[in-house]
Amino acid sequence: MSDYYQTCLAEISKLIESADYDAAGEKIREELNMPYIPGPFEETLRELQRSIPVKSVSHGPVFMDGEALVRHLRGTPSQQESAMHFLNRANIRQFLDELMPLLKDGQFSDELKKQILLVCIDQDVQEALYVTFAGICETITPVTLVNPVDSDAAVQGVHLLSLLFESSDPSLLNLCTQAYLQALFKVFPHSPDPEAVFSLIDGVTYAVLESLGRVDEWVSCKIENDDE
Repeated sequence: MSDYYQTCLAEISKLIESADYDAAGEKIREELNMPYIPGPFEETLRELQRSIPVKSVSHGPVFMDGEALVRHLRGTPSQQESAMHFLNRANIRQFLDELMPLLKDGQFSDELKKQILLVCIDQDVQEALYVTFAGICETITPVTLVNPVDSDAAVQGVHLLSLLFESSDPSLLNLCTQAYLQALFKVFPHSPDPEAVFSLIDGVTYAVLESLGRVDEWVSCKIENDDE
């Protein structure tokens, strides 16, 4: 685990030890909302989150019934964040009947649908869910899915990016890795096949280099991989 993550965990632990639970909870939520979280770091964050006394958590209600949960999920960004915070700590199976209309609603946020699916994956939900993305209703069984950051596409993509930049430009590697994992989240619950990973990485690296004014340095990862 890198120095950044070690420092972050130490800061959160210190806040909890000093009983500053609100600040600790806020810091944990900030890190969990990052587009990429290393597995061991995420696991430790969730352990720390569970260690915060529930009565001291001011981020939203300690308990919501199904009606309040739906109201929050359809509410303001702050209410939506409270609802997702609650769902991450609750047994989501108790609320599937209330969540199903939201998942099927083509007007409801795709990002929130994906976050709900991630909670279902984390809790090994086996029920088939009907979820609408881009106007198409799909039947999705969460237990058969993988969190995009843990997927084969993530492993393959991060490996390819490491071959491209680890020795020559670690900072660029970090930027491209974050952007690539964000791209995987955008296509979730689908996952690109191995060949499509090359195109996805090419698009991500080009966009990152273009934003840095360094597009002349771009080389297709497919060419680099063929040279290995």
